[in-house]
Amino acid sequence: MGLALLSLLLPTTLQPVLADETKNITGTSGDSIVSYTVGQKYKVTIPTTIVLTDQAGTKGTGTGTVTIHAGNDLKIGNGETLAVAIKAGERLKLGTDGDAISETTGLPYAVSKGSTFGGASVAADGAAFVSADAGATTDVPQALYIESAAPKLAGTYTGTLTFTVNVSSPAFEVSSTVPGTEFTFAGSDWRILATDIDASVPGNQALIIKKDALSEKEMSADGETGADTAGKAIKFHESQSTYFNSNGDNGYEHSLLKSSIDNYYDHFIANHSDTQYVQAVSLNTPTLDEFNTANSKNWSYDNANGSEGIVWYKDTHFKTTLGGSDYAFALSYGDINTTMGLSGQISSSFLNFADTYWLRSSGGTPVCAGFVSEAVFTPYNSVDGTRLARPALVINIKQAS
Repeated sequence: MGLALLSLLLPTTLQPVLADETKNITGTSGDSIVSYTVGQKYKVTIPTTIVLTDQAGTKGTGTGTVTIHAGNDLKIGNGETLAVAIKAGERLKLGTDGDAISETTGLPYAVSKGSTFGGASVAADGAAFVSADAGATTDVPQALYIESAAPKLAGTYTGTLTFTVNVSSPAFEVSSTVPGTEFTFAGSDWRILATDIDASVPGNQALIIKKDALSEKEMSADGETGADTAGKAIKFHESQSTYFNSNGDNGYEHSLLKSSIDNYYDHFIANHSDTQYVQAVSLNTPTLDEFNTANSKNWSYDNANGSEGIVWYKDTHFKTTLGGSDYAFALSYGDINTTMGLSGQISSSFLNFADTYWLRSSGGTPVCAGFVSEAVFTPYNSVDGTRLARPALVINIKQAS
């Protein structure tokens, strides 16, 4: 009874309040961010066996169906596409038991769309032959027709047909996908260096580079501090005086160059609507031991181009590959020589910005880092010198219709 009487004596304006130790609310309300992340999910049915039936000794034919299941079996991000392809480089050949299948041996066969002869050819090039977009509610089947040549000998001929399944991001439209094309992306101008860094993945995952080197503001930790004039020169390292440290760790991973480019990505791309087109990559940055192993002529000279030069600028290792994390990065010699196809060259007009900017590669000795100077790949420079930071990205592109 006493408790009931006490409650009646409370002022009518007094309301019970639960204390929140993690949020100080000074007004009449407070906001809480609610997050719910759903991972990718998809189901694709691939025939386990395709039997070719002999057609009067002239050929063998058979069919199989690949199906992408929709609805709850297809959960991918908005704008993404699930695509199925025949593995790039697959040998479409059959062999008898014990026979090796090679470029010159084996019974060849062809794959086409449909359940009878005459459909569009399906090549072993990694290009999708069936796909479904996010939000699809109806299963997407694709019949495949397989026809082999006529064997000369009796026996059972078998082989393995390997399919790849990939989720591709939406593609950013550009006027042309040809290297050298320039366009505006995430508020800045960029140039295409390579149309597609991995032909085995559907779409064009283009290597692009920013036209203007980063400003002090773009490289700042908060994205706000400093001048916004393009082209602020920085050292490769903030304090370390050698590319590799005493443990032989990769120099780029703990460099001022990387942290500056990371800051730019975090503040100027990650929150921009164009970030949906950015592809996750791995930079494959080597330790000193890995670099020495990959480069048998390490720390040596040659005269292949008519003048004494250090061979590191010819390195074909450690290029950027798909898969990993979304971020911007500095180019490597591997990107230049392999992805851009410039091995053996010492310059490229695609990389000419009339200034000098850092690469993420070792550049001559364990002390040095590489850089590009007015289109020329320069293999020697102390990390104590100052150069510009010019980020690269890999994004999904397509030509505007």
